Amino acid sequence: MPNSQLHLQLLGPFDLRRDDLPVPGFDQARVQQLLAYLVLHRTATISRQQLAYAFWPDTTDQQALKNFRTLLTRLRRALGNADEFFEVTTQNIQWRGDAPLVPDVAVFEAALDQAAEAEVRGQRAATVNALAAAVAAYAGDLLPDCYDDWILPLRERLYRSRGTALERLVLLLEEEREYRRALPYAERLLQHDSLHEPAYRHLMRLHLALGQRAEARRVYETCVTMLRQEFDAAPGRATQDIYERAIGMEAGSGPGLVGGSPQAQPVVLPLIGRKAEWARALEIWHAAAAGAPQMLLLKGEAGIGKTRLAEELYAWVARRGVAAATARCYPQVSGAALPYAPVAEWLSDPAFSARLAGLDDAWLIEVARIAPVLMAGRPHLELPGPLTEPWQRTRLFETLARVLLGSAPVSDGLHPRVRAGARRAAGSGGAMADAAPTSREGRAPLLLFLDDVQWVDRETLDWLEYLLRFDPRAPLLVIGTVRPQEVGKDHPLAALELALARAGLLCEIALAPLDAAETAALAAAAAGRNVETAEAAQLFHDSEGNPLFVVEMVRAGIGDRAALEHKDPAAEGFAWDAGTDASFPALPPKVSAVIKWRLAMLSPAAQTVAQTAAVIGRRFSLDILSHASDQDEMTVGSGLDELWQRQLVRELGAGSYDFAHEGIRAVAHASIAPIRRRAMHLRVAQALEALRAGDLDALSGGIAAHYEQAGETQGAIRFYRRAAAAAQRVYANDEAVRLYRHLLEGDLRSGLPIADVCEVKLALAEVWRVTGLWVRAQTVVREAQAAAEALGDALLLAQTQTASADVLQLLGYYDEALAQLARAEQGFTAAGEWRGVVSALWTMGQIYWFKGDHPQALAVLERQLAIAAERDDARGMCEALETMGMVYWSQGDWDRSADCCLQAVRIAEPLAYKAIITRASITLGNVRSSQHWFGEAVHWYLHAGILARQIDDRRILSWGVSNIAQVLAKRGDHVRAIAGYQRSLRNAWEIRDRWTACLNIAGLSAVNERLGKVDLAESLYRKAIDIGVRLGIPSYLSGMLVGLARLLLERGRAAEARDFYGEALSRIASVTGDRLAGEDTRFDARVLGVRLRHALGELSGAEAVAELAAQLSGETSPDRQAALQYELWRLMPENAAACAAAAAFYRSQHEDTGAEESRRRYQELTGEILLDPPPLPDISELIPDEPEDLELARVLAEMEASFG
Repeated sequence: MPNSQLHLQLLGPFDLRRDDLPVPGFDQARVQQLLAYLVLHRTATISRQQLAYAFWPDTTDQQALKNFRTLLTRLRRALGNADEFFEVTTQNIQWRGDAPLVPDVAVFEAALDQAAEAEVRGQRAATVNALAAAVAAYAGDLLPDCYDDWILPLRERLYRSRGTALERLVLLLEEEREYRRALPYAERLLQHDSLHEPAYRHLMRLHLALGQRAEARRVYETCVTMLRQEFDAAPGRATQDIYERAIGMEAGSGPGLVGGSPQAQPVVLPLIGRKAEWARALEIWHAAAAGAPQMLLLKGEAGIGKTRLAEELYAWVARRGVAAATARCYPQVSGAALPYAPVAEWLSDPAFSARLAGLDDAWLIEVARIAPVLMAGRPHLELPGPLTEPWQRTRLFETLARVLLGSAPVSDGLHPRVRAGARRAAGSGGAMADAAPTSREGRAPLLLFLDDVQWVDRETLDWLEYLLRFDPRAPLLVIGTVRPQEVGKDHPLAALELALARAGLLCEIALAPLDAAETAALAAAAAGRNVETAEAAQLFHDSEGNPLFVVEMVRAGIGDRAALEHKDPAAEGFAWDAGTDASFPALPPKVSAVIKWRLAMLSPAAQTVAQTAAVIGRRFSLDILSHASDQDEMTVGSGLDELWQRQLVRELGAGSYDFAHEGIRAVAHASIAPIRRRAMHLRVAQALEALRAGDLDALSGGIAAHYEQAGETQGAIRFYRRAAAAAQRVYANDEAVRLYRHLLEGDLRSGLPIADVCEVKLALAEVWRVTGLWVRAQTVVREAQAAAEALGDALLLAQTQTASADVLQLLGYYDEALAQLARAEQGFTAAGEWRGVVSALWTMGQIYWFKGDHPQALAVLERQLAIAAERDDARGMCEALETMGMVYWSQGDWDRSADCCLQAVRIAEPLAYKAIITRASITLGNVRSSQHWFGEAVHWYLHAGILARQIDDRRILSWGVSNIAQVLAKRGDHVRAIAGYQRSLRNAWEIRDRWTACLNIAGLSAVNERLGKVDLAESLYRKAIDIGVRLGIPSYLSGMLVGLARLLLERGRAAEARDFYGEALSRIASVTGDRLAGEDTRFDARVLGVRLRHALGELSGAEAVAELAAQLSGETSPDRQAALQYELWRLMPENAAACAAAAAFYRSQHEDTGAEESRRRYQELTGEILLDPPPLPDISELIPDEPEDLELARVLAEMEASFG
């Protein structure tokens, strides 16, 4: 019978056992070491000479071999049946793979291998167990009493493997929130290497996670001492950050954690269950931190634990020194907060204080739009003006993104301490495993937490989408909590989710109720004692596994069910309504009873404080609470302390509090009698107005709502108008519309004088005009204009007329717009309002240009330029010059056009008038395109389009894309030309820009004709012409008519072509001085006329040739000379001179421009194929490689319907 297995311990003191008894014969160190050598090299064949040299390196070979033979004999004797363990030949020794011996080193290494395999497979629990087994197998260093050279590298390797295993085990357990289980391993890691600074950080973080702040401080102090003694160095920045956080938490300032006094910290309950959700959240965080920005939405019903899970991740990340900030959204029970309030709250976090302190003035001014308090330290700066143009919002978005992501430029005027701190922070990362992680590019990650996203304002959502798309490699995670039941299909969050999901920027985790066991565990943690089985079962039944409800029931006393069910809170002096509040879902009856009971158990003073705080809102401050209360300050403070002690409210720091959850606030608010509630709202409004005088814009929506609920109409009107204007200043258009409509359509309308109603309507119309809702804007402007006429207020009437003209010209009603502007100019002139005159003249100039009346357009714009120059009005001068440039281009005066546009750009650039720069860039592109310098033209169009997209000017964006498509068509890139025209058409029609949409339809006609899709081309030509006739744009319409006539002629329908040709001549005659309907279009029409009469038999071949020859003799343009020679050749193919002359020109033109027509005609004339032209600039940022899906028939039907 074979011997039972031996168990060999080499890690720590040597020990060899069989059946748990020591094996005799191994008391000599050399015998132990020989066995250890063979076991540690068990996979190798070892020569006798190698072994002899390893053990006796300082003797002769002969003596070493003799000593080895003696030692081997002793080992064989000690083992007994040595052949079971190793094979010996005259030259070598080989350990047997089936030897009945289990070395602890093999157990240790096998456990490490299992851990690595499990981690590769993503099996976290198996990884943890395997690492724990490896750590357990390591009882000490390898044969610590042996100092032979051969064992030293093996000992070091195993020692390092143990340290790595400990560190990985601590990190995994920390990620799994098993802080108590991780703590002894972290202590072992520190014992393993007391000079390994990350070990101190691990231990400090675990103590903080367990609420042991004094222990965390003690570990830090030990670290300081050790590093000073050994290296005369201080701890790194990452270690200091954890220590500073520990000090801050003692002061109650830890964000996302429950605050309070150091003597009586409320209990922070552990996160129960949620293992799968936690693992997924960590996976998403690691991916985002590596440089793949994401938004993570935690979804579930109220009280399900979304915030708790998010706070756990927030705290876990913050303990690693990662920049993290938190913000909360609140229901609009007391009016809307200023848009971007969550962003302002993030910026106020200490994580960004150094970054903001060193910000350049220009960037700080932009940030101050949403956080004016930042201007306090720089008295030389002025508050920024309102956001009146779309591009300004984009600039604000970019500034906020750069500040939060850490890419905004820092001022050269930094205070030395700030600069030194920034340098320390930048250089303290090191290469340690637990230091603040970095992305693949070495950038520090950022976590932004936003609670209750279902209540966020639309503007913050817009900015979040911008932020997540701003830098595709940003190490950024935005985590939000949301109640999906409150997010319908029309909720702005639904659109954001769809957009982010399509871009691969969104992850979601849905939280389900706790199961029975988890409910019992949470109840025990909340109660601080074990919960009986029957009690836990009843609690699970009543709460349905909702963690919030579980905690509320426990805090109310789960054993006192009779009291909860039969006690009448009113008997305690606290009266209740049946309902709660619209901002919080209906609570289960038993949970509602629990909250009512908890509030009823308060003292009368604390009950009053709770009700006053509930009127203020979910979040409130002590000074506003005291000012709004009818109690003295000491009583308020005592009542607030009682609410805090009973964990009904939480302290946020700096005198700010919020309710522990919205359900408590809702129940408290519903308890107030209506008459008393109105009085309380009035006191709150007055308190806010008195104590927040320096920040009224940010609070104006809330103040207005308090005044409204107090029945104070004028106060409500005053602050709603202020709130709407503040929203407009930051381009928060949805919020501005909501507030303006609330004034116009609600009960407050009766308190507005008629003049004020007009002003509010004009403001609302301007918002709709800017956002492309032109029909709505027109309707409300007409209402304002009628009211102004009834009032007889000349200046107000002129303002309404200008606003009306602005919308009418966008809708294509040019004559009506001009009539309005003429009357407005008279009104402004009579009132001495020169700015109004300048604005009216500029709009007039644009409309005359649209209509093709260029002399009148230039006359009006010259007047505008003179008035603006006299008044030093830079914007008015830029607008006049830029529009004059468009007019001169239309006349073919390219030098004057470029000169005007470049003058406008030079004035506009220092003043950041980006809208003017985009329009001037379009015209400069048109000039270069007209000169056949297509590469430079595309450069200008790209510049205009990208800038227009930044400033959200969708009309100019459409022009830029459409003009690039036109260049593509000229170069023969028809597929991308269609893609560009379709994208421009879609964008133009979304803002109901019929003029631009019409031009894109005409462009699609020409490209489809070139592709041979003549039926579609004809249909589109007819539709474009129909729209052009209704819009009254003869200049462009002339070219469309000539194009359709030519197409019909090519299709053999000369008689039908003649009708459209005749109409084209009529339109051309109505336009004077227009390049579009002047020289170029007139020339095309003249050539087409000869061809048409020849096709109809009105001219013989010879007569047609004679007419073309006559035109050729008087033509000076090389382009037109070539076109005429080409037509002569088509009529007389034997005309070699015409063929040669035309071919020579087309070859030269193709070399200069790469025009597809010149290449095609050259091939037709000579049979030779010219080389492809050099490529254009990259246009992929504006135009896709393939056409997108566009329901063209639907767009055309909608355009038809828009004319009524």
